[in-house]
Amino acid sequence: MYNDLFTVFGLTVHGYGLMIGLGVLAALWMGCARAKARGLSDDTATTLVLLAVIIGFVGAKIFFVLTHFTDFLRDPWGSLGSEGFVVYGGIIFGAMACYVWLRRRKQSFLLWADILMPGVALALAPIAMIARLVRTSLMEVMRQDYMVLARSKGTSELMVIIRHALKNALVPVI
Repeated sequence: MYNDLFTVFGLTVHGYGLMIGLGVLAALWMGCARAKARGLSDDTATTLVLLAVIIGFVGAKIFFVLTHFTDFLRDPWGSLGSEGFVVYGGIIFGAMACYVWLRRRKQSFLLWADILMPGVALALAPIAMIARLVRTSLMEVMRQDYMVLARSKGTSELMVIIRHALKNALVPVI
């Protein structure tokens, strides 16, 4: 994936983060559809996905700090920045948060895990593969002569990516 896609209001949208966000939306859609098919509340599915994502980010950062503890001791604020997450820490913390939430409501964790896990697999496996494929293709396209020409016309980097690079980079993906 192209590392930095664009910046809006001072916030940089990273390619990998965008793909993770799309994966979460796909998991949410699938989880709600599977819950409705079993006659269960899609509100519960939405709550569980959002809870897993929020607590999962915290867990991913905690695991990053634990695995890079000497760096954390040297520069605590630098380690707590936007970079540096450990995926399995996010999955562990997200699953634990869902377990506790369901236990307090006297609902079956295994039932909801059965409903939501296909969405988690959908979010993690294919999205990562597609992200790598798009990144590789986009990096190749960005080196082409016509991309240099598009930049030299004064077009912003975002518009160069959207108008020229993406449509050519997505050909191998589609």
